[in-house]
Amino acid sequence: MYTLYVKTTISNAFITLVKTTDVQTIIFSITTGILGYKKAKRSTLYSIESLAEYAAKLIKKLNTYSKPEINIVVSGTSNKKKISILKTLKKAKIKSKRITEKVIIIFNGCRKKKIRRL
Repeated sequence: MYTLYVKTTISNAFITLVKTTDVQTIIFSITTGILGYKKAKRSTLYSIESLAEYAAKLIKKLNTYSKPEINIVVSGTSNKKKISILKTLKKAKIKSKRITEKVIIIFNGCRKKKIRRL
């Protein structure tokens, strides 16, 4: 079983494929910076689509005999970027068994001390 972690930030996108057996082993981890996009170009939709296409190519090389079923875990800020990654993976005909979104629950921290009045 494989798990594909997709994380999008304001300025970059990360895709990591992990083989989940008894011990998790990282198969590959790529970003838009690795593909050659620098600075502001890393955050464009085109660079993120090319990142997903490159990841799909690596997944297809992984199993040439059978198509692996992959769990996809999505996290990050931009919904457009997440949707474009999922669409390009679907175009590449990669079967996803389950798509889950990892939502960050905002926690405002501990209560501050009462201010001392003189």
